[in-house]
Amino acid sequence: MTKLLLFFTVLIILPSKGIAKEKQVKLFLKWRHQFQFAGYYAAMEKGFFAEEGLDVEIIERDPTWAPKDKVGNEVGHYGVSDTSIIIDYLKGDPYLIVATIFQHSPLVIATRAEDKIYSPLELKGKKFMHQKDIDDAVFKVMFNNVGLKDDDVIDIPHSFSNDDLINGKVDAISIYSTNQPYYFKEKKQEIHIINPINYGVDLYGDLLFTNFAEAERYPERVEAMKRAIVRGWYYALENQEEIVKLIKDKYKSKSALGKLLYEARKTQEFIREDLIPIGTTNIARLERIARIYGFLDRERIEKLEGIIFNEFLLESKKRQSEHLKFFFMICAGLGALTLLVGAVNRKLKKEVLKKTSELMEVNKQKSLFFAKMTHELRTPLNAIIGTIFFLKETDLSDKQRELIEISESSSENLLAIVNEILEFSKMESQDITLNLESVNLYDTIKAATRFHAIRAEEKGIEFQFINIESKDLHVMLDPLRFNQIMNNLIGNALKFTDKGAIKVKCEISKNELSYDLRIDIEDSGRGIEEENLKKIFDPFKQEDESITNQFGGTGLGLAIAREIAFLFEGDLDVKSELGKGTTFTVTLVLEGSENPIEKIKSREVQADFSGMRALIVDDNEVNVLIMKKYLEKLGISTEFASNGKEAVEKVEQDNFDILFMDKLMPVMDGVTATQKIREREESTSKKVFIVGQSANWLDGNDKECIEIGMDGSLTKPTKFDSVVEILTKLIPDRPAK
Repeated sequence: MTKLLLFFTVLIILPSKGIAKEKQVKLFLKWRHQFQFAGYYAAMEKGFFAEEGLDVEIIERDPTWAPKDKVGNEVGHYGVSDTSIIIDYLKGDPYLIVATIFQHSPLVIATRAEDKIYSPLELKGKKFMHQKDIDDAVFKVMFNNVGLKDDDVIDIPHSFSNDDLINGKVDAISIYSTNQPYYFKEKKQEIHIINPINYGVDLYGDLLFTNFAEAERYPERVEAMKRAIVRGWYYALENQEEIVKLIKDKYKSKSALGKLLYEARKTQEFIREDLIPIGTTNIARLERIARIYGFLDRERIEKLEGIIFNEFLLESKKRQSEHLKFFFMICAGLGALTLLVGAVNRKLKKEVLKKTSELMEVNKQKSLFFAKMTHELRTPLNAIIGTIFFLKETDLSDKQRELIEISESSSENLLAIVNEILEFSKMESQDITLNLESVNLYDTIKAATRFHAIRAEEKGIEFQFINIESKDLHVMLDPLRFNQIMNNLIGNALKFTDKGAIKVKCEISKNELSYDLRIDIEDSGRGIEEENLKKIFDPFKQEDESITNQFGGTGLGLAIAREIAFLFEGDLDVKSELGKGTTFTVTLVLEGSENPIEKIKSREVQADFSGMRALIVDDNEVNVLIMKKYLEKLGISTEFASNGKEAVEKVEQDNFDILFMDKLMPVMDGVTATQKIREREESTSKKVFIVGQSANWLDGNDKECIEIGMDGSLTKPTKFDSVVEILTKLIPDRPAK
């Protein structure tokens, strides 16, 4: 009898043991090879699978099948899917979530900007290309939330060609926001993004899943797969450049390295391993997602935790213990312990969710603090820089001029620090964009180095500059962002070099559709210790505390410079040897262009603006005074209003050629005032130019200004040349002085 009991016990327990090394594991991706699956490649190439005793084959997606079809209930099969498997599970399909990789879905809808389709409701009657019933659950829910019926939108099978949108074959397509927007950028097609998150649909993204058969027979293999893949993802995110090169070389990705690096950074934003451990699946969120999908069976939803492998395993073991309880009374105690562990586990999960929310709130408050702090600093700087400008035009003694120049230099240094803080705040919120224009590359690079060459000469350091050979090459470039990179890198070289030379070498090579620009900045300074090289691109970090004490700085410059290089589909790298010097290498991918229109330089060619009338709208009296003096210097008469409400009333009662409108004011802000003025103009033939002003705009070209009806924008501190430049741009037909 005892032998018989043991026999049945083995029959029940044996299938749940072992990794089954003899069985090859197949992992089915949801798309073709790209950084979206970097963690799986890292687990393969770094030996994490092998260390777990796993023989894994990674299979690239074929558009003719879906991963769920391949996984089925086959032993040894795993796949990558979106949260639609939740509904499949609730309907009875044998799927289990092994690990959640993306905490948010990057799947969005793209439309052409010229079609002016800004919301889901505007897709009614339009052609929408997507993978129906495969990768479209998030869109179904979004459409339902805004009241669109199934037949309101014309479903078009996905051809996986972005050109179908560009050529107008369809009105909208589903894309991944981690990489596909770059294709449209390369094709010079401006697009609008409709993001389901903005319509109450925040779902998990990629999920690693398997099936009941695999989990029941080989649970240890499932656990081994999860361990290896989680390790792989942490490694991939910490070593993005290495994995990007692996994807390019071994998995034959057709994307440029810069584009893959951009995808890597965007992917990290959706994984958020800094807030939530990779692989974490929250049952409360699964239940919320089920309800978002419209699944209303409360009893089934309450049992949804069974879709998570760990919970399924607990339930499976519980069932096995029930089969054996009349043989082993001890199983009752184990079952109670299991329930206790489950309760503790759920409590811990709730704590993790709570802490996650708290961390997100802290980050939000930090960003608000940065924005407020820079605003408060830039406002008085506006007065200081404006006052210095007018003092320099007065009769001064040599001693007074020297003091003024010291004040000007100090204010510019302070402004640079404030700009870095604001730029970092924008970088963290992914709000850094490029304002491309056609420029002469040779002249632009030369201009970016001219000031530094003078500083090097003053310091007694040789400055060697090797520019590109072509003097007539024109490319699309954001000069402001390019100068940020150059000023930071060459400025650092000058800061840390006391003798010897600084060499700036530029090379350009032609690709099929673009140009690759490489710039090496080499110095003979103190060098950087190898252990510190990895952290110098981290925000707020410098080589060591002595650097901050001796040279100052925020530690943000290199992080910002590298972020800008990524926006150009390029990179920023460093090599250094202690005591011998450092070389920074920046690479940028640039599109060619026609010859640029020459900009009017305010100090060389200045129009006659005398006789014009301007209304200055600002609640800060000092800012009003500085702007008033700038405009009166140009012969423009001025009036002022202390808030948007007063501005609207004055425009209704009087005629002005131009308004300088502050963004943030009491009573009525500049945004609301602008909208009211534009609404009034619809019933009249009169139109006034409106220029927005704010201490929170860094580059003086805020998109919000254009969207709300302004004609341009200026950042504070506002400089005289900037005022002349925007007046010349908006009112170009004025005669020259």
